[in-house]
Amino acid sequence: MLTVGIGQICRKRGGNCSETAPLLFWRMIMSRPSDLLVKRSVELWMRMLRSPKFDNGDSGPVGGMASVMAMMIPTNTTEELLDKFGEELEKQILTPSEHSPDYYPNTSLHVDYGPDKALRDAAKAAGLECQFPWKTNQWIGDGCVSVSAGYAAANVYHYPLSDGKWLVTSLSGSEIEKIKRFVTDGTLPEFTVE
Repeated sequence: MLTVGIGQICRKRGGNCSETAPLLFWRMIMSRPSDLLVKRSVELWMRMLRSPKFDNGDSGPVGGMASVMAMMIPTNTTEELLDKFGEELEKQILTPSEHSPDYYPNTSLHVDYGPDKALRDAAKAAGLECQFPWKTNQWIGDGCVSVSAGYAAANVYHYPLSDGKWLVTSLSGSEIEKIKRFVTDGTLPEFTVE
């Protein structure tokens, strides 16, 4: 999502790159996210829980059997519980670190075969028992929500548009604001807009 190197950011700010680069990187990505991006993040997790994808990269019979077994685990995924999960997840995302009020660790959410702590805690608080989509990663930051769903899946970026819709694309970088303008104006109709 970053279009410049960490070293460039450090030098621009007059810092010693070897000491400040990691700190600057995490502050840019894990600062307080906008309410709009948090709502999109929650919406995407609720979508993924309605129909979880169990892609572990194994296209053979063992991988197929693992997916089938995951689908057979009983769940209680109802719209009511998903709504509660969404409320709880929003709280998790908007809770700063106890060690630093400017650091929001839950702007980065992950599932390997099981959910990370923030997702697990939100599900538990909501009373939701379900399987999370395997090998799924989500980041909130830099004006978008990025999701990678499945083994070695590419990032898909969700950018808010001025008309309340979302541009959904694999593109990112310094020119994205121009692309968003063109999509909103109808100049680039071939892009996915939700």
